[in-house]
Amino acid sequence: MHSIILKNISKKYRKNLQNFRSMIGYLLNIKSKDDFLVLDNINLEVRRGETLGIIGKNGSGKSTLLKVIAGITFANRGSRKVVGRIAPLIEIGAGFQPELTGRENIYFYGSILGMKRSLISEKIDDIIEFAGIEEMIDSAVKFYSSGMHARLGFAITAYAGPDILIVDEVLAVGDNDFQEKCYEKISQLKSKGTTIILVSHDMRQINDHCDQVAVLAHGKMIFNGEPSKAIEYYLKQ
Repeated sequence: MHSIILKNISKKYRKNLQNFRSMIGYLLNIKSKDDFLVLDNINLEVRRGETLGIIGKNGSGKSTLLKVIAGITFANRGSRKVVGRIAPLIEIGAGFQPELTGRENIYFYGSILGMKRSLISEKIDDIIEFAGIEEMIDSAVKFYSSGMHARLGFAITAYAGPDILIVDEVLAVGDNDFQEKCYEKISQLKSKGTTIILVSHDMRQINDHCDQVAVLAHGKMIFNGEPSKAIEYYLKQ
């Protein structure tokens, strides 16, 4: 059973949206010399319980592809089919309210991810312990470092019990011990049937944890296959 099926996905942006005519033209999908493709005819299938790695240089379209999969942004062309509840961890601090405490944000962000309040209350101690920010949990998150944001965000997302977990480069801001802890949790989720989408510049982690790897360049998927072969192909570019 497939968790994700993308067919002929293309996404464009327009450089100049400074006037009403340009905005209307963009919304009506009218071509313009200011258009540029961020994703170009992407086809992808991920089975339930698989881990897909996505690699490529900065600006290759990785984050945009994740946002299309997560339903945060929509493609201009193509079809997207996603089966199950998605928990995206794409941007540091996304979904958090800076004036609320870490504890309050666990309830706030957990509810966004579809967790019932009773379930959050049941798991909140585990979330706080996993994030390792006990001393700051009752402080406003606007005072958190990027690493603390990432740790709390991952902890909430992982304990939400998603069908599909999407993890972008946010883990890179954590220390090595926390990264290993996160990858252990990812392996646990995978063993329970969670589909994982992982974007990282760490080729060792990509090779160790992924079943297939897609290589992006200039918005195109130029390779999709076994992790070792995909990494070799990417490094040769």
